[in-house]
Amino acid sequence: MTLHHDLHAAAKEKLRERNPKVYRKWWAIIDKRWEMTLHHDLHAAGYFFNPRIQYKDNVHNDGEVLRGTMNVITRLARTMNERLDAMAEVERYKMKVGIYGGYDMTYAARRLTPGGFTYLGICLKP
Repeated sequence: MTLHHDLHAAAKEKLRERNPKVYRKWWAIIDKRWEMTLHHDLHAAGYFFNPRIQYKDNVHNDGEVLRGTMNVITRLARTMNERLDAMAEVERYKMKVGIYGGYDMTYAARRLTPGGFTYLGICLKP
C-alpha cells in the first residue's frame, strides 16, 4: 500500500500548497475516503498479491500490508491446516521460490494481468 499511501500524501500536500486557507476541509474528505474504501484488509491483500508490484526490484511490504493479507487468509481458511498451507505459500511468493521464482515468472508479472499470472501459476504448479 506504499504506492497508494504515497499518492495520497502527495495529493494532500498539493492541496495544502494551492489552498493554504481551506486545505484542512479537503484533507478530512480525502482521509475519510481513504479509511472507508482503501484502508481495508482485502485491499492490502490485493496489493500484496499483485505481481506487478511484488516483482519490482524495490518492492516494500510494510507490516500493515502483511497483517491485512494474513487477516484475509485467516478469515478465508476453513481449517488450521489450510491456514498454515496458505501462509507457507505466501512465504514462497514473498521469497520468489518454487513456481514464483526465475526469469519466466518475473517476465510474466510484467506482461500479464494479475488474473493471467494466477492462471500461469496454477498451470505450472506441480
